[in-house]
Amino acid sequence: VSSRSHAILMLRLVKPGGSPSAPAASMFIVDLAGSERVARSGVTGQGFDEATSINQSLTGLGRVVVTLIESGSSKGFVPYNAHPLTMILKPGLGGNSRTCLIACVTQAPDSMNESVNTLRFAMQASHVKNKVDKKEAQNMEDKEKSKIAAAGNEFVLQDGKGTVELPTGPLEIWGHWDIAGGSPDRVVVLLGGLNSKPASLQGLIDALAEKGCQVLAPMFASTSQKELDADVQVLIGLLDWLGIAQPVIYGRDWGAIRACKFKIRHPKRAAVLVLEECSGKIDEKEYKARIKADPRMCFGAMGGS
Repeated sequence: VSSRSHAILMLRLVKPGGSPSAPAASMFIVDLAGSERVARSGVTGQGFDEATSINQSLTGLGRVVVTLIESGSSKGFVPYNAHPLTMILKPGLGGNSRTCLIACVTQAPDSMNESVNTLRFAMQASHVKNKVDKKEAQNMEDKEKSKIAAAGNEFVLQDGKGTVELPTGPLEIWGHWDIAGGSPDRVVVLLGGLNSKPASLQGLIDALAEKGCQVLAPMFASTSQKELDADVQVLIGLLDWLGIAQPVIYGRDWGAIRACKFKIRHPKRAAVLVLEECSGKIDEKEYKARIKADPRMCFGAMGGS
């Protein structure tokens, strides 16, 4: 084996029986050959071709490193395709990985230029920021979800109704809750309007249940908009008691205000908010009746007021 070559050992950790193309953890152990000044070494023939190829690959690697430093967090073009070496090492260069670089130099006076260039490259490479924070954040989020789920309690609805004893008091709940027949990850919380009964959401409960969702429609005891903070406290208490980490929250009319307030107070405890304003929705018959009673209403409707 020629000394003018790179050595790359790649280890991939895959699940038994998994697809070879599925995402997997990889580890690269790379021994890069040093650059060579052909004019100084006087190499010819095959050795010249090998030295030229090594220098080209190192130049391509250097371009990738410089581009990653200059682009920073922006999604600019990085010339990984400039050389097969950089294509192979792409997952470990500026990606979702950790990279350790060991630079080998010599104190021999006749190789001072090569040593300086090696250290300069190492200094540049140390400024490349790999994006491991996203993976670590996902792992922390999954760990927190598991913690919340482990602290949950069993809950049973009788004929679509039940009561949960919370520190804030008993809370009546309507909905569909059947973990055995559906996914605990597909939980939808329905928040109705102020002083509205969960029965007004029954059609939506049935539709979501048919899709395999777990549906909860709590009936808040509050009767005033001033009790918004208390409603948020009741809702987070309910989610903690049931062990629900991130449900989809649907809010109708004043329930939409409750949902937004909850998202502001607990941004990591709601996966998605679905908000709907129904108080201004009227059918054709009701519209005609209102126009007949007050013809000026048509101008307000046209103006969006």
